[in-house]
Amino acid sequence: MTKENVYIIIPVHNRKVITLKCLATLEDNGDLAKYYVIVVDDGSTDGTSEAIKSLYSEVIILEGDGNLWWTGAVKKGMEYAYKNGAEYLIWLNDDCYPQKETIPKLIKTCRTDKQIVAGAQSLDP
Repeated sequence: MTKENVYIIIPVHNRKVITLKCLATLEDNGDLAKYYVIVVDDGSTDGTSEAIKSLYSEVIILEGDGNLWWTGAVKKGMEYAYKNGAEYLIWLNDDCYPQKETIPKLIKTCRTDKQIVAGAQSLDP
């Protein structure tokens, strides 16, 4: 399957279990197969990157030194995506677990107007 030129950027730091749950959700939704996923691991010491590499080899991992914070990690992910010709970028916190079809709906919405910025509502069950 050819991936769409959409990059999901997930900044992380020392939240391995949460990050893996997020990636499992993306996998269950079919999003890992359809889109590029970048995890920007900002110096985790809990084995986050190693776990991702062993479970999700298709995920792109960019490393930070612990000084990127959320904004710097998003910036690093965006720079990588732009260099690789990204058409659309999605910022996703690792503690967000999109429902099935959420990401395709966001992309469809953005394709209706190239100047739109779309977001999704988050619920805390």
